[in-house]
Amino acid sequence: MERACSFGVGPQPTEQELLRIIEGVERQHDQAQSAELHCCLGGAWKYYTALFVRGPDRKPYLQRALRYYEQAYEMEALRSPASANRYAATLGSMLVDHPLVRELERGIALLECAFLATTDYEPVFCSYAEALYKTGDYEKAAAVAAELHKRACASEAWKSGAPPAPMRIAAKAYRAIVRGMRKQGRLAEALQVSGKLLETGASSTNDEVVHDRLAQGAARSQA
Repeated sequence: MERACSFGVGPQPTEQELLRIIEGVERQHDQAQSAELHCCLGGAWKYYTALFVRGPDRKPYLQRALRYYEQAYEMEALRSPASANRYAATLGSMLVDHPLVRELERGIALLECAFLATTDYEPVFCSYAEALYKTGDYEKAAAVAAELHKRACASEAWKSGAPPAPMRIAAKAYRAIVRGMRKQGRLAEALQVSGKLLETGASSTNDEVVHDRLAQGAARSQA
């Protein structure tokens, strides 16, 4: 990733070196109609921002990266809608992951299209589950996260071990659902969801305490 975003000059160029390279590529290919090139330029600006820019000063650089991602997606969508999904996912994750340029509704729509178009696990789809969580759609966030874990477990690329991120997202989504159900007095339902939370492998000691209390409360209500 570092090598691609710095156009192959090394693992981590200096700020001035990277700026010179990116701006040079922009000048040389300002009329290019390559979606891949535009995606690389977007990644380069995002990489530059992560390395060298801090605080609110990051916004114009992130916006520049976003414009290139937009252009890459639009170019590929016109040529081959089916193959545009990976650009949709990249653009969608940018709109979800970076508060300074965040557009959750559009980010979710882009990521959902890409997610539904494949059965493969891609780390970028964790942004989809995170976005659903951020909007308060906890049940769907948990379902998407669980599906991502299932995909990873079935993938040759992850045969050494499924990544922990999907189950962490599922756990916090289940946790939010349990909180809501407890407030509503729906103890039996909360107990069922709490059980799913414990099964994620990403639960905390407090989650276990809550589960035990729910079990006791549900038992009392049935007595």
